[in-house]
Amino acid sequence: TRSSRRRFVDRGEEEAAKEDGGELRVTSPLRLTEPQREAVEAVEKRLDDPDAGGVAVLQGATGTGKTFCMASLIAKRNAPALVLAPNKVLAAQLYDELAGLFPGHAVQYFVSFYDYYRPESFAPNSATFMSKRSAINSKLDELRHSTTTSLSERRDVIVLWPVSRRVGRGIHW
Repeated sequence: TRSSRRRFVDRGEEEAAKEDGGELRVTSPLRLTEPQREAVEAVEKRLDDPDAGGVAVLQGATGTGKTFCMASLIAKRNAPALVLAPNKVLAAQLYDELAGLFPGHAVQYFVSFYDYYRPESFAPNSATFMSKRSAINSKLDELRHSTTTSLSERRDVIVLWPVSRRVGRGIHW
Protein backbone atom coordinates (compact mmCIF):
# COMPACT_ATOMS: atom_id res chain seq x y z
CA THR A 1 0.00 0.00 0.00
CA ARG A 2 1.05 3.61 -0.31
CA SER A 3 1.38 4.04 3.45
CA SER A 4 3.62 0.94 3.62
CA ARG A 5 5.83 2.27 0.85
CA ARG A 6 6.07 5.61 2.62
CA ARG A 7 7.09 3.87 5.85
CA PHE A 8 9.79 2.00 3.92
CA VAL A 9 11.23 5.18 2.47
CA ASP A 10 11.08 7.10 5.75
CA ARG A 11 12.75 4.24 7.65
CA GLY A 12 15.31 3.74 4.88
CA GLU A 13 16.40 7.38 5.00
CA GLU A 14 16.63 7.26 8.79
CA GLU A 15 18.66 4.04 8.73
CA ALA A 16 20.99 5.19 5.96
CA ALA A 17 21.90 8.23 8.07
CA LYS A 18 22.92 6.14 11.10
CA GLU A 19 26.35 4.69 11.68
CA ASP A 20 26.90 0.92 11.65
CA GLY A 21 24.50 -0.55 14.22
CA GLY A 22 26.96 -3.23 15.30
CA GLU A 23 25.95 -6.72 16.32
CA LEU A 24 22.55 -7.85 15.08
CA ARG A 25 20.26 -8.42 18.07
CA VAL A 26 16.61 -9.42 18.19
CA THR A 27 14.52 -7.19 20.43
CA SER A 28 11.57 -9.22 21.66
CA PRO A 29 10.15 -10.63 24.88
CA LEU A 30 9.57 -13.90 22.98
CA ARG A 31 11.92 -16.87 23.23
CA LEU A 32 12.28 -19.79 20.83
CA THR A 33 10.21 -22.86 21.64
CA GLU A 34 11.90 -26.25 21.38
CA PRO A 35 10.47 -27.00 17.89
CA GLN A 36 11.54 -23.54 16.73
CA ARG A 37 15.03 -24.06 18.14
CA GLU A 38 15.25 -27.36 16.24
CA ALA A 39 14.11 -25.60 13.04
CA VAL A 40 16.76 -22.90 13.47
CA GLU A 41 19.44 -25.56 13.98
CA ALA A 42 18.27 -27.49 10.89
CA VAL A 43 18.30 -24.36 8.73
CA GLU A 44 21.72 -23.35 10.04
CA LYS A 45 23.08 -26.83 9.32
CA ARG A 46 21.74 -26.58 5.75
CA LEU A 47 23.27 -23.12 5.29
CA ASP A 48 26.65 -24.53 6.31
CA ASP A 49 26.32 -27.61 4.05
CA PRO A 50 28.51 -27.10 0.96
CA ASP A 51 26.26 -29.45 -1.02
CA ALA A 52 23.28 -27.14 -0.36
CA GLY A 53 25.10 -24.14 -1.80
CA GLY A 54 24.36 -21.95 1.22
CA VAL A 55 20.62 -21.99 0.53
CA ALA A 56 17.89 -22.95 2.98
CA VAL A 57 14.12 -22.65 2.95
CA LEU A 58 12.07 -22.32 6.13
CA GLN A 59 8.55 -23.64 5.63
CA GLY A 60 5.55 -23.86 7.94
CA ALA A 61 1.95 -22.93 8.49
CA THR A 62 0.81 -19.38 9.22
CA GLY A 63 1.43 -18.37 12.82
CA THR A 64 4.08 -20.97 13.64
CA GLY A 65 6.86 -18.42 14.22
CA LYS A 66 8.84 -18.66 10.98
CA THR A 67 9.72 -14.96 11.04
CA PHE A 68 10.91 -15.15 14.64
CA CYS A 69 12.97 -18.26 13.79
CA MET A 70 14.48 -16.40 10.84
CA ALA A 71 15.25 -13.38 13.03
CA SER A 72 16.88 -15.61 15.65
CA LEU A 73 19.03 -17.27 12.98
CA ILE A 74 20.06 -13.90 11.50
CA ALA A 75 21.06 -12.67 14.96
CA LYS A 76 22.91 -15.91 15.76
CA ARG A 77 24.95 -15.68 12.55
CA ASN A 78 25.47 -11.92 12.99
CA ALA A 79 26.02 -11.33 9.28
CA PRO A 80 24.19 -9.39 6.59
CA ALA A 81 21.14 -11.33 5.41
CA LEU A 82 19.18 -11.52 2.17
CA VAL A 83 15.60 -12.69 2.68
CA LEU A 84 13.83 -13.70 -0.53
CA ALA A 85 10.05 -13.57 -0.69
CA PRO A 86 7.89 -14.84 -3.56
CA ASN A 87 5.97 -11.56 -3.90
CA LYS A 88 5.93 -7.90 -2.85
CA VAL A 89 3.12 -8.37 -0.33
CA LEU A 90 4.95 -11.05 1.66
CA ALA A 91 8.22 -9.12 1.41
CA ALA A 92 6.47 -6.02 2.82
CA GLN A 93 4.96 -8.06 5.67
CA LEU A 94 8.35 -9.58 6.51
CA TYR A 95 9.93 -6.13 6.32
CA ASP A 96 7.50 -4.77 8.91
CA GLU A 97 8.01 -7.75 11.22
CA LEU A 98 11.81 -7.84 10.94
CA ALA A 99 12.10 -4.06 11.32
CA GLY A 100 10.21 -4.46 14.60
CA LEU A 101 12.49 -7.28 15.74
CA PHE A 102 15.70 -5.43 14.75
CA PRO A 103 15.19 -1.80 15.78
CA GLY A 104 18.23 0.36 15.10
CA HIS A 105 19.53 -1.96 12.41
CA ALA A 106 19.37 -1.46 8.64
CA VAL A 107 16.33 -3.52 7.67
CA GLN A 108 15.77 -2.65 4.01
CA TYR A 109 13.24 -3.42 1.30
CA PHE A 110 14.75 -3.80 -2.17
CA VAL A 111 12.45 -3.62 -5.15
CA SER A 112 12.96 -3.48 -8.86
CA PHE A 113 14.01 -0.18 -10.37
CA TYR A 114 11.05 -0.31 -12.72
CA ASP A 115 7.43 -0.15 -11.68
CA TYR A 116 6.63 -1.37 -15.20
CA TYR A 117 8.99 -2.86 -17.79
CA ARG A 118 8.39 -4.47 -21.19
CA PRO A 119 11.52 -5.38 -23.19
CA GLU A 120 11.71 -4.72 -26.89
CA SER A 121 10.24 -7.51 -28.99
CA PHE A 122 9.37 -8.53 -32.50
CA ALA A 123 6.21 -10.36 -33.64
CA PRO A 124 7.23 -12.19 -36.85
CA ASN A 125 3.69 -13.13 -37.89
CA SER A 126 2.76 -9.45 -38.26
CA ALA A 127 6.31 -8.09 -38.80
CA THR A 128 5.70 -5.75 -35.86
CA PHE A 129 8.54 -4.32 -33.80
CA MET A 130 7.58 -3.20 -30.27
CA SER A 131 10.03 -0.86 -28.58
CA LYS A 132 11.05 -1.13 -24.94
CA ARG A 133 8.72 0.62 -22.48
CA SER A 134 9.27 1.31 -18.82
CA ALA A 135 8.05 3.48 -15.97
CA ILE A 136 10.13 4.35 -12.92
CA ASN A 137 8.49 4.93 -9.55
CA SER A 138 10.51 7.51 -7.58
CA LYS A 139 9.55 5.98 -4.19
CA LEU A 140 10.76 2.56 -5.32
CA ASP A 141 13.94 4.22 -6.57
CA GLU A 142 14.48 5.71 -3.08
CA LEU A 143 14.07 2.26 -1.50
CA ARG A 144 16.57 0.76 -3.90
CA HIS A 145 19.15 3.45 -3.24
CA SER A 146 18.63 3.24 0.53
CA THR A 147 19.32 -0.50 0.35
CA THR A 148 22.48 -0.17 -1.73
CA THR A 149 23.75 2.61 0.53
CA SER A 150 23.21 0.48 3.64
CA LEU A 151 24.96 -2.48 2.02
CA SER A 152 28.00 -0.38 1.20
CA GLU A 153 28.23 1.37 4.61
CA ARG A 154 27.04 -1.11 7.24
CA ARG A 155 27.33 -4.73 8.36
CA ASP A 156 24.02 -4.94 10.23
CA VAL A 157 21.90 -5.12 7.07
CA ILE A 158 18.87 -7.31 6.42
CA VAL A 159 17.44 -7.00 2.91
CA LEU A 160 13.94 -8.15 1.98
CA TRP A 161 13.67 -8.84 -1.73
CA PRO A 162 10.54 -9.88 -3.61
CA VAL A 163 11.89 -12.11 -6.38
CA SER A 164 8.85 -13.31 -8.32
CA ARG A 165 9.69 -11.35 -11.45
CA ARG A 166 13.45 -11.68 -11.27
CA VAL A 167 14.03 -15.39 -10.89
CA GLY A 168 11.26 -16.66 -13.11
CA ARG A 169 9.18 -19.70 -12.52
CA GLY A 170 12.03 -22.19 -12.27
CA ILE A 171 12.60 -21.69 -8.54
CA HIS A 172 10.48 -23.90 -6.31
CA TRP A 173 9.82 -22.66 -2.78
